[in-house]
Amino acid sequence: IANNNVKDKENLPNAIFFFRHINDLDFSLPLILFATNAKVIFYGKIKMDDRRVQLLVDENVQINVLNTRLINIFEQLSDYLTAILSKINFLRMSSFLKSKIDHIINGLLKTETNKLIQSSDILQYCSIFNFDHTSCLRSKTIIKALRKQFTQTKNINIISLPHGANIFKNRMWDYSNLDPTSNYENFNHFDYVVCNDQMHFDSMDGNKINLPSLRYTREWQQYLTNIFIKNSSEKSRNSKQIVLFLLSKIEGGVNLIEVQRAIKIIQKFKNIELQIKPHPRGLRELKKLNIFSSRVVLDDVLEHISFADCIVNIQSNALLDAYLLQKPVIFPKYMTSNDWNEDLKSHALVANTPDDFFQLIKTFSKKEILPTPKYEFIAWKDALSKWSNFFSSL
Repeated sequence: IANNNVKDKENLPNAIFFFRHINDLDFSLPLILFATNAKVIFYGKIKMDDRRVQLLVDENVQINVLNTRLINIFEQLSDYLTAILSKINFLRMSSFLKSKIDHIINGLLKTETNKLIQSSDILQYCSIFNFDHTSCLRSKTIIKALRKQFTQTKNINIISLPHGANIFKNRMWDYSNLDPTSNYENFNHFDYVVCNDQMHFDSMDGNKINLPSLRYTREWQQYLTNIFIKNSSEKSRNSKQIVLFLLSKIEGGVNLIEVQRAIKIIQKFKNIELQIKPHPRGLRELKKLNIFSSRVVLDDVLEHISFADCIVNIQSNALLDAYLLQKPVIFPKYMTSNDWNEDLKSHALVANTPDDFFQLIKTFSKKEILPTPKYEFIAWKDALSKWSNFFSSL
């Protein structure tokens, strides 16, 4: 896909992308590289040696960072103090302290944004500014600064882009949701809100448009496989079969006790190597689990899925990566109060009880072939055409 699009770069729209987390970058990578002339600005703590960031560097995408050392210090202080106060059950104090430190961080971020606007021509580069699906105070601080600077001099478009897929058919995803409308999000601070699926579309308020995901195409998956995986040191494999367990955030309707039991069940089979991939924003939840004799894997999930022989997925949208790579997927339905979209669920091995789960793992341990998904994905060229037309129309 790269060779077919580089020659057309001069015809593509200019766009700037703001990211707060590496996963948000991951989802927009194909759009950045092949559907826009892009520059990237990070306003969260991101590992610059991450391979996805390095891909931007390799493709000569300009990168700016708003986070200063002082902002990072306040972020670490916030994490440390709120964790301690939460542990001793001072929840109100923890929440109060976090809000005060966040206020300081946002003041510093506003200063850095204004410095970038005044000292660099990067923000004069275009009139299209992209964020992920976020309504956090930091993104709103940056958006407010952009509108104040540019709306008097030129017509700008501030766009919200997906940072994941919605695989659920229900709306009350977290234990905190008491009615289906409680998960409805207001994104009217954006000019356009791009959605990749109907569930996202129905759960947001704003000027919405549905566009297919470039991230979940076989061509993009193959492109990443060629770059990231063929030279990976993980090519060396032992004789054990690998089960990759994709963890979800526990508060998202997930039964922690059943997750722990499932880990113990897998650990019973000595010819299986259990690898656990924590949720990108749920690393602390590992401390709630006994993961002895299991291997924790981090960073790019696609690589780990590629080398796994079977995937256990509760409710991570990395399910679609597993389907792209045609790996057998076990969905332990009994572990969560949420349910998948029927179209997605029909391609998984559904365990409705712990007994079902045990039997599937036992079958796998005997090296019996488990059914692989046959899910159909949109073609890259069809998805790219829709994205390019949208950006070119702005």
